[in-house]
Amino acid sequence: VILNNGGGGIFHYLPIASHQVFTPYFDTPHTHSFDSVCRGFGLPYAAASTAEAFEAAYGAALAGGSLSLIEVFCHKEETHRTHQQLLGVARAVARRVLASGARDSALRGGAV
Repeated sequence: VILNNGGGGIFHYLPIASHQVFTPYFDTPHTHSFDSVCRGFGLPYAAASTAEAFEAAYGAALAGGSLSLIEVFCHKEETHRTHQQLLGVARAVARRVLASGARDSALRGGAV
């Protein structure tokens, strides 16, 4: 699975993202996809821009029983916001686990 955010999205995680030079020098938008690369290597390819399309492509890839590539098209700003939200959730869960003394149970594979 490849996430294609149209280029430069990884730089949104760096402090440079808040500077005025960000867009012309770091944010590198493109319209490329991996379909022709996969075609060149004879690799099954599917594109997905919705959850439903991803589920269908993933199911087909599993049923195919061989190597394949699913390219998920996403928006870099939305991906960055979602990542920040997930970090917040992960921190909250970690604090709750550590505060409850459930750490040992979690490390042994028990439910939290």
